Amino acid sequence: MTDKEQSLFEVLAQAHMVECPGCGTENPRHDGTCIECGAELPAAVEEPEPGVSVMMGTERPDPAQGGIPVEKIPLDEAGNLIKCRRAHDGILDGTMELEEYAELIHQVFQVSDTAVKLLQLPQVRKKIQEENLPPEQLQLVQETEETVIRWNEGMKLMKQFVTSRRPEDVQQGFKIVEECMLILDDIQDDALSRI
Repeated sequence: MTDKEQSLFEVLAQAHMVECPGCGTENPRHDGTCIECGAELPAAVEEPEPGVSVMMGTERPDPAQGGIPVEKIPLDEAGNLIKCRRAHDGILDGTMELEEYAELIHQVFQVSDTAVKLLQLPQVRKKIQEENLPPEQLQLVQETEETVIRWNEGMKLMKQFVTSRRPEDVQQGFKIVEECMLILDDIQDDALSRI
């Protein structure tokens, strides 16, 4: 996942969160009460969501003007994969401290975990159903969701090393992460080829 994609997930996650007026804790927007103090959360303002179909048949926005670039970052330059590889190699060869490993893995775990939560939001599921996507596009969405869930599982294994100190957690977790990044890269290639 690129830094731009990571930023997108963070923005989307933030859009579905609301701050508790009582204690300041961030809560999912669809919850009625604060998970921390139980205070009632402000009601969500219903704004019409733009439909994906609005973009269909229109010219792709110029990347220089803030549009999504047609070219993608090569996988070997993807920030999250670089962080995971650096953590994997550094902790296993003894050149990285546990604290640095934990911080790198936590950064990437936040992205993978947010991605899973976003894909499972009722609003996202509803939107996907409403779009009546062609079977091949629906398959891409399903493959993406399955792969992101698996990526998150790999990140959990890598994160588990912080308490378990078992090198196999790092090795197995990184293997899963790397495989998922390759699959997501292929899915992105497929999606871009359809534009």
